[in-house]
Amino acid sequence: MQDLTERRNEEAREVRDLLAAKLKMHPIWLGGLDTQAARHIYLFIQALEGRKPFGRVRRQRAPNLTLD
Repeated sequence: MQDLTERRNEEAREVRDLLAAKLKMHPIWLGGLDTQAARHIYLFIQALEGRKPFGRVRRQRAPNLTLD
């Protein structure tokens, strides 16, 4: 039982450290954050980083210039 608790605490520290590094802040500020919430936030940020900033970017045609 003690081993399981230690493993969970270690995992919680690792997740908090990863999230803190991603947010560029000290892990102490995330001390009260639930491990599950920290994991979800970290994965959400990673998913956002993998996406294109504006989804599909359409090419716009240049307006036709005419001499009047």
